[in-house]
Parts: sequence; C-alpha cells; structure tokens
Amino acid sequence: MARRAVQDPAGPARSETAQARRGEDVLRGALLALPALALALPVPGLLEDVPTTDSAAPGWTLLLLLPALALTALTQRASWTRPGLPALALALAALASQARTLLDAGDPFEAERATVSLWAACGLVLVGSRLGSAGRGALATALCTVPLLVALGGLWIGHPGGLAGNAGDAAEAALPAAALALAVFTHREGPARGLALASLLAFAGWTAWSGARVAVVGFLAIAGLTAVASVARPALRRLARIGLVGALLVALGAGIATWTASPSQQAALAPTTGAPPSAPSNSLSDPQEGGLLFRRLVWATTPQLLTDHPHGVGPGQLARAYPPYRDPVELESSEHQRTEPTPVDVEHLHMDALNWLAEQGLIVGGLLVAMLLAAGLRALRVLLGADPTLTPAALGVLAALATGLVNAPWSQGVLAPAVGLPLLGALFAPGRLPSRRGFRLGPEGAVLAFALAHAASAWALAQHGSALARLASATVVVRTPEGLEETRLDPAPARAAVRAALEATPTSVEALTRSARLGDLDAAGRRAVLERILLLRPHRRAALIDLANLEAREGNLDRAADLQERARAVDPDSPLLARNALVLALDRADAGAVTRAVEDVVRVGAGSPADLGSLLTRRLLAGEAGWCGPLAKATGESLVLEDPVACLDAARRAREEGREAREQALLVAAHAGFAADAAAKGDTGGAVRSQRQALRASARGLELLGTSQPRGARRLRLGLAGALAQDGDEEAARAELEGLEPSARDLVQLPAPFAEGLLRLGVLQGSRTAR
Repeated sequence: MARRAVQDPAGPARSETAQARRGEDVLRGALLALPALALALPVPGLLEDVPTTDSAAPGWTLLLLLPALALTALTQRASWTRPGLPALALALAALASQARTLLDAGDPFEAERATVSLWAACGLVLVGSRLGSAGRGALATALCTVPLLVALGGLWIGHPGGLAGNAGDAAEAALPAAALALAVFTHREGPARGLALASLLAFAGWTAWSGARVAVVGFLAIAGLTAVASVARPALRRLARIGLVGALLVALGAGIATWTASPSQQAALAPTTGAPPSAPSNSLSDPQEGGLLFRRLVWATTPQLLTDHPHGVGPGQLARAYPPYRDPVELESSEHQRTEPTPVDVEHLHMDALNWLAEQGLIVGGLLVAMLLAAGLRALRVLLGADPTLTPAALGVLAALATGLVNAPWSQGVLAPAVGLPLLGALFAPGRLPSRRGFRLGPEGAVLAFALAHAASAWALAQHGSALARLASATVVVRTPEGLEETRLDPAPARAAVRAALEATPTSVEALTRSARLGDLDAAGRRAVLERILLLRPHRRAALIDLANLEAREGNLDRAADLQERARAVDPDSPLLARNALVLALDRADAGAVTRAVEDVVRVGAGSPADLGSLLTRRLLAGEAGWCGPLAKATGESLVLEDPVACLDAARRAREEGREAREQALLVAAHAGFAADAAAKGDTGGAVRSQRQALRASARGLELLGTSQPRGARRLRLGLAGALAQDGDEEAARAELEGLEPSARDLVQLPAPFAEGLLRLGVLQGSRTAR
C-alpha cells in the first residue's frame, strides 16, 4: 500500500508539458487560419471596395501570417531534414523569383506581387506541415467557416463575389472550405459539427445564388470522396450519405436559380450582338460566359509561349508577355463580342500548373507542378487509408487542386491561397506532434526572415489596394444635358486616392491607368502617364489606343498611326481599331491607307454602308474629297468624286431623296473640284469664287449635322486663303487665316496652287509644323 501511495514526480510534469504543447499546437492552427478568416470577414473587410484584390490579398496574407510563422519558428525544433516537399518547392521558387526580379522585371509591381505571394505560400505550407493532430483540428474547424463568411460577405456587398471581387475567386476559396466542412460534419462531434453544418447550408445557398458551376460540380465530387473515405468506418456511412444528399440539394438549388431566371434577366446577362448566340446562355462552352471554350483557347496558346520562353517570362510577367499569343476567337469571347467598353486583358492562364510553367520556366515551374502531383497522390492515399485526422486536409487539398485545373487559385487567387495552402502543409505533417525547438536556425526561421524582409512590400501592396478603394466614395452626382443624373468620379478626392496608391507602389499599371483617365491632366501629363504604362506593359491595348487618340488630337498623325499598328498587332480583328485606322488614314490624307482601312472595316464588320456613308458626308463637308474615293465605293453608291460635274449630278439626286446633308457634302466636293481645276489653269478669280461656294455649302452642311462652324471647314478656309493670295488679295487672305495655324502637313494636302499662295504669305514662319 505504501508503494502505491508513492507518486512518480515526473508523471505530472510530463502531463503538463504535453498539455502545454497541445495548447501551442491549437494556437498555431488557429493563427494559421487568421489570414483566410480576416480576408473573408465582412467587417471590417480588408478587401472591401478594393479593385485590386489579387495584389492586395497577397500583401495582407503575408502580414497576417507573421504571428503563426513567428510562433512556429520559436517553438519548433529546427530541422532541415524534413521541411516537407511542398514547402521546399515553394521556397526554391520564391528564391528563384527573387533573383529574377532583381535581374530583370519589366513590370516591377507584378514581380513583387508574385514574389510576396510565393513567400506567403511557403510560410502557409511550412506552418501547416508543423501542426500536430490538435493543431490540424483547430485549423479545419476555423477554415470550415469560410463558406459562411463568403456568403455573409456577398450579402454585405450585395454581390455573390463578396469581398473577393467576383464569384469565381470566391468559389476557389469556398469549395475547399466546404470540403473541410463536410469532413468535419461527417467525422466530428459536438459544436464543431454544428458549425460545419451551418457553413454547408450557407455554401448551398451561396452556390444557388452565384450559380458557380465549379462549386456545384466540385462539391458533388467531394461528397463522393467523403463517402469513399468513410468506407473503412461503417458508423460514418450514414453521415456520408447525408453529405451526398446535401450535395444534390446544392446542385438542384443552382439549377433552380438558372431555370427560374426571367427572359429579361437572361437578356441582361447575355448582351445583344446582332447575331444568334453560338451556344445557350447556360452552356459550359458559352463564349459570353468564359467557361471551357475560353480556357481551351487560352491553353492552346501555351505550348508556343513555353517554346519561346523555356526559362519563363518572369514572376508576375505573364500579363506583360502574353498579349501577342492571344487567339482572335478568345479575344472576341473575353470581350463579350466587343460589347466591353475597354479592352480586356488576360492576367493568367487559368490553370496553376500552366501559370507556374509560363512564369517560372520549365525547371522551377516543373518543380511546382511536381509538388501539385505529389499533393494529389498524398491526398488520395490519405483518403484510402481513412485517417480521420488527415481526411479534412486531404479533401480540402483535392478540392483546391480541382479548381486549379480550371483556374489559378494558388498562383493568382484572392482567398484561395489562405485556405488551400495551409491544408497542403497539414497533409504532409508528421503523425505525432513535433518536438520543441532547439538552438539552431531552422526552415521556419529562414522563411520568417524572408517574410520579414518582404513585409514592407506586402504593406505597400495592401496600402495600394486600400488607397484605390477610396475611389468608391470619391464620387459626385451630376446632371447630364439630357436631364439625367449620373454618378462620376470627383477629380479632387479621386486624384488624392490615386496619388496615395502610386506613392505606395509607383509602378502599378492599375493606378497609372486610373490616373490617366481621371480627366484632370493636361495633354503633356496624360502622355507621360500613358508612356509610362506602355513601358511597363508594351502590349496594353487600352493605353495604346488612348495614346494614339491623344497624339492624333495633337496633330502627331504618324506617331498615332504607329501606336495603332502596335495595338492592331495584338488584336487585328478589332472593329474599334479598324474604325480608328480608317479615321486616321483620312486625317493623314493617305489614299492607299484609306483603301486598306476600308477593306479592314468591311472585313471585321466595323461599319455598315450607312455608317460609312455618314462618315463620307462629314469628310466631304471637311473638304477631303481627294482621298475619300475608297470610302465612297464602300457605301455602294455610284460616286465619282474626282469629277466635279458628276458630284453636281449626285447632289441633285440627294436633294430629290431628301438627304440634305449629303447634298451639301457633294456640293462641297463639286465646287472644290472646280476651284482646283480653275487654279491649275491660272484662273485665280474663278478659283476664289468656286472655293467660296464650297465654303458656304460646307457651313450649311455642318449646321445640318449640328456642328457650328459658320465660316466652313478649316481645310477649305486654308484653300480659300491660298486662292486669294494667288489672286493678289493678300489682305483678304490674311483675314481668312484668322484663328488658323497652318502646318506643313496642311500645305501638302492642299492643291499645289493654293499651297504656293500660302507660302507666299509666309504662313509657316513661327508656326507649328507637323511632327
């Protein structure tokens, strides 16, 4: 009895130590879930109103990861022998990306975003791989609430995309978390099971609301895998069947949301293009909805991209390098049959494996792809082994890998990395709780050092997003000339927001684009911003178009033509670019370019004969009949603009048809032709009279079109001044030139006698010449 009363003094100590280590493990798991919960939480909503979630989220993720990473580095035994294959692959990729960024980064903002993302991913995976069973349980319980938070965020914002920005990004995070919830619901008891059920119900409602097809199909597959994982545990088979029934209800709910949509709602979702759609609006291959057609077209271009860049285009440089490889059909699909107001860029290849291969190269990217394959095999082995402590992580990883086959959740996601990557690490965690930390630097300490080194960059990315979020409130309501109220950006607070974003990240293309379009910069300032954008993204069509238009307005027509050609090299079938090229060819008075531009306009369907006829009328009223022949031919009318008599006959026919503006335009062409013929014959008086008649017809026609130019078109006035100078009336010629500033280009485009008259006046002395 005495010996029974004696207690081993080491027993309670070991028990207390084990309890403390278990508490640390739970704390690490909870802290590891912090980035996902904070980013998905509707209030305060770190991503609310942020237009650049794919760059702001990696910054916040790295910053919010630091507590878990620091705790792991301080409490775990340093060991380089088993850092885990995923963490090692990500660390090597991050080091390679950092080296590439230092050597050459055409787009530094995106390079830094990619590097911050990789170091955050490395930390998430590494901390996950150091969790014990208690930590993995805490992580799974916390992350399974993400679908509930996503649904609440959608209600908070009023859009199913919620704080993630769009429904696709939200689905990438919600699906793996829903898989966790299903595993927790089928394998756990107590409050955690009730929380998982609430999250599953929220996921079902959110899926029916958003119509996210990847969520429906993925959840059905995950429910089936849950049943497979429960085969070895007969007591859980019934719960697995409940999960399957729940998955069917989710699919049914999503179907009902589509089937019950009214025709007006479907019309709003599918913009009218004047042609019947190639597929139903709810088809997986519908080009207006992206879907499989869009992805197949993008994926088909990847082999050529990898052939040209076997070492990768660089971290974050895909958006800069990819435009020349885009498929014309994909361009049409991405821009919803050209109904988008601005060109749409492809930021990533919509598959994690392809994204990493394209950016990191075949060697480093291949290492990351091998990591994905190893993770998938490991998850399947865990499910077949029916390990209840690893089953949630395995299901979550498989769900994340499934979304990575049709999108890029880990390489370009918003919430998805903070959900899926910790599970990837937990999947490779040892079966027992790791030992306490020793006295040498381990992988956790090294990753912590690199994470701290990039904390300033992460903070800059977060502040950049927060600054641009202020644009949502920098608005003012104005009344349009039609009497309608319209919400527009208020230049002063909007400029302050953009300036703050650029102070945080000076090379942000998004912030520079918004800066150029605020409307408060002069031509020189806007040109400087647009040229800076093109230095970062040489193929960015929106900037090329805007700068070309600016140069054209400034009279730099050759420079504008070069910029338009660069834009058309990326998108040769763009109706907008075809119309712009035609207008510019007319401005340059290049008959050959006009012929080619008209052919392109007809080829891409950028203008009907009526549209081209309207453009022809305006150009004839401007006195440009000499190079409008191809345009006249495209209208389908029998017009011989080179013959003044034929133009008079056509003007009479237009008057009989009631087309007053066309009548005046043809009269301009006729009288201008008579004036040029008279000047060539030396009849300067006749040239002056005919040119005056052309100006009067021009003024009448422009008034009919709603353009107030009481003295007629500028080019015709220059011609009249030249005719007056040739006729010896220099005083009247100078009076006609009042308010005009002729350039060398103007003189080249005038009939030779008129140009000689202007040169006699010395009009080019001190005036601006064409650049």
